[in-house]
Amino acid sequence: MIVGAQPLYRHVTGYALPPQKLDKSLCAQSITLSVSQADLDKVPTTSPGLLPGEPGVRTLQEGSFLYRLRCCKMLPGNGFDTEASWVVAGNTWPDIFTFQLNDTYLEPRRKLHHGRCLPIDVTSLLKAGNNTLSVYTIPSSCETSSYVVAIERVGVSSHNTIVSAIKPISAADSLSAIRRSLESPPDEDDDIAMTSSTLTIPLFEPYRNDRICDTPVRGSACLHRECFDLETFLSQCQREQPGYPCVPDCWRCPICKGDVRPQTLVRDDFLMQVKEELSQKGLLDTRAIVIQEDGSWKPRVEAQPSGVRSASLEVEEAAAMVTAARGKQKVVEVIELD
Repeated sequence: MIVGAQPLYRHVTGYALPPQKLDKSLCAQSITLSVSQADLDKVPTTSPGLLPGEPGVRTLQEGSFLYRLRCCKMLPGNGFDTEASWVVAGNTWPDIFTFQLNDTYLEPRRKLHHGRCLPIDVTSLLKAGNNTLSVYTIPSSCETSSYVVAIERVGVSSHNTIVSAIKPISAADSLSAIRRSLESPPDEDDDIAMTSSTLTIPLFEPYRNDRICDTPVRGSACLHRECFDLETFLSQCQREQPGYPCVPDCWRCPICKGDVRPQTLVRDDFLMQVKEELSQKGLLDTRAIVIQEDGSWKPRVEAQPSGVRSASLEVEEAAAMVTAARGKQKVVEVIELD
């Protein structure tokens, strides 16, 4: 349930327990985590359901905190070395582990019953001060993967708060970064599409692909220069029911699927400037621009789409119509009588 007319959005804002690798060799392990009273004061109250057996109802408002337990398969290499890599990882509940929080058994929300493995809400189980997450291991010789757990803090923000908090990248800084990428050798891990000494940046928003972004944004960890439109993106955030705050896991970049939670969004003022210049020239149908190594740019020339009639084709068709018309003219046969 929500309070207030503005749309509300849920998103991970931090941790009660940062990601921690589980030790499969231990039959039991205890992890201590601390939650302040100030944070617990932001937890919404839960009212009993209207009918017996119905779940309780929480009244969410901007600034509310919720907490949830997640378990993810360990990534190869450095694992979850950044928060961005953790929040986009898929949740899973391996059969070899069971969990308790402050002596309360936690029922895993598995794929079999929910369509996918869902986080476990532990908001009501936390107390001010130290809390204990107990993990029990069921030995399995066939389990080769390693797993990581975390208790995330989920915040609630309003539409206006998210929009007003977007961090801008100045046109000068954005263009300088582009020039540096063009001057340096290409990196095999770089997602920026470069051809020779130029960089092509698509301008149309990726959802409907029918117009230039009004407010071009991307995540601070995104490697691409392409942006998506802020308002279009927010309108796509999944909600369990109309009017509910969006689900916490909808913050995925539509271009690279990376982390684009509200606190990571940046606005590219260079692309804002590009749109303004194109508008002044009546070129808002420009789908992409090409940036040169010196920082100059121009609209990309699009290949002529199929179905567009060229002048030469029209001439050929006109000639063919004349020929056909002549062929259909009535032929008069003259017969000489002896």
